Amino acid sequence: MSGVAVMSEDGLITVTGRVISQIPMEIGGEICTAFFDEDYEGKTCVLTHDEIVAVLPNVQEGLSVGRYAITPDGGYSSVGIFAATEEPITHESFEEWLQS
Repeated sequence: MSGVAVMSEDGLITVTGRVISQIPMEIGGEICTAFFDEDYEGKTCVLTHDEIVAVLPNVQEGLSVGRYAITPDGGYSSVGIFAATEEPITHESFEEWLQS
């Protein structure tokens, strides 16, 4: 299961995703998690807990940004990658994001 939201009997919503990449615990343990169906091919939005890292035109570019963002060189904490429906694209590729 990926990208599934479930409401419990007490009204709490739990969203599950699939781990794409994880940094070793010795250097932070950050995690990159995808919250969309595996067959999704559209725009993606890479998010931290409080900011948009990037909105990219396809899944492959979003995964590349997410994987790098959680590394020490990337400089972000754990990120989630979501299907982007209304958000405008901020970067066309991983390379463009990296150079910005």
